[in-house]
Amino acid sequence: MILYAILRFYLPIGLMIGWVFYQLVIKRKSWDSIFADALTCCVFAAVWIFIAYLLTK
Repeated sequence: MILYAILRFYLPIGLMIGWVFYQLVIKRKSWDSIFADALTCCVFAAVWIFIAYLLTK
């Protein structure tokens, strides 16, 4: 059951955060150029957590 929770809830959020750090560190893009993408990831993560809360409540 813990593997299910990791794959369902934590992995998508971790991958999006990792993608933002990849853009900053590896690709060396400026924060201004990826700010909109990072904000989108934050909003998606918040919605994902809210939906997971409603479904597991």
